[in-house]
Amino acid sequence: MFDIGFMELLVLAIVGMVVIGPERLPEAARSVGKTVGKVKKFFNAMQRQIDQELRMEELNKSIIDDTKDKVFPLNNDPKENDKTDEPKSPE
Repeated sequence: MFDIGFMELLVLAIVGMVVIGPERLPEAARSVGKTVGKVKKFFNAMQRQIDQELRMEELNKSIIDDTKDKVFPLNNDPKENDKTDEPKSPE
């Protein structure tokens, strides 16, 4: 995510120690770490949700493409549907 090298971390630690002080620096570092973790979790959840929506959209599109030329009976009675599917025997 961020490309931070050792020298940048060292500079941040020195600036943090001067600005915040050595007593409050560990607490501030934990707070920043927790906040970064929460932000990462949020963005990961958002990415998973977007991926899921895209997969659902692709699935819906494939279902529509597969069934666009088919005719489905409107009757919900299974016995009636069986009667229409049976071939008529000559008498």
